Amino acid sequence: DTLKSACDQIEPILEYFNPPRTHVQQEPINILKICILNDSEMHQEQAIICNIGQFFHNYSSELRSRGIRRITLLFARGTRFPEYYTFREKLNYQEDPVIRHIEPPLAYHMEIDRLSNFDITYVPTVNRQLHLYYGTAKGTKRGDPDFTSSFFVRAIIRSPDSIVMRPVLNDVLVSQAERLLVDAIKSLEVAVRDRRYSSAQNHHIFLRVINEVNYEPESVDHLLRTLGETYGRRLWKLRVGKLELAGKVKQGSSVSPLRFIVTNPTGYDFEVEGYLEARDAKKKRKILSSF
Repeated sequence: DTLKSACDQIEPILEYFNPPRTHVQQEPINILKICILNDSEMHQEQAIICNIGQFFHNYSSELRSRGIRRITLLFARGTRFPEYYTFREKLNYQEDPVIRHIEPPLAYHMEIDRLSNFDITYVPTVNRQLHLYYGTAKGTKRGDPDFTSSFFVRAIIRSPDSIVMRPVLNDVLVSQAERLLVDAIKSLEVAVRDRRYSSAQNHHIFLRVINEVNYEPESVDHLLRTLGETYGRRLWKLRVGKLELAGKVKQGSSVSPLRFIVTNPTGYDFEVEGYLEARDAKKKRKILSSF
């Protein structure tokens, strides 16, 4: 009923939403976010989301005329994690399942666009901070000679706003990183037992730290090796090919975007590679320089 009420109000919402600018170089620039307060469970989730997508599609010409780039529905259910569903103009206002239950601005930090060479399926997990995707080589199907499949784990690490002391912040972020890594391992252990994913291998775990941290690069290297020694056997048995940690490290007054890539090609010895990130403005891509 709450959802139906929100849909019934779309016309007055659009009437109110009359921004002075709608497009930049023919690209829509505006965002509509609707929060629905409802304590009841959503049954038949996919069917409901498809119906909402059809509803937005029916209003697509009106939405485009107001330059709406995306619509995000936020379901707030008491003390539980909020649920996000994002409908994009480029998908004709259908839901983008790849960023389901992700705040859209955070999708950029998770580098979801790196999965563009795969057909992606979102796999629900117990931990809503963790986002698990099953990817198959784009355009292939099981049985094809070039068919490959892997799991991709994405997670954002950030501290509560109440923590301002640097030493405490660093400890909290390290603790969160380890906890999310453990949850990623547990989620993969559950997923690979599913017969549908039996051939999946060479999985990838990507953790992004949002907050700036005061850490020497050598200390990050040591931290990753310690985690590798603790959880390396489980990662190897799960056929995880790469663990990636990205964030901004503050040294004095300078802040450097760094990325650490951990591999274990033999199963016996971890290799940790550190990179400094730079932006190629002309080609609009990141460049990694080893240090």
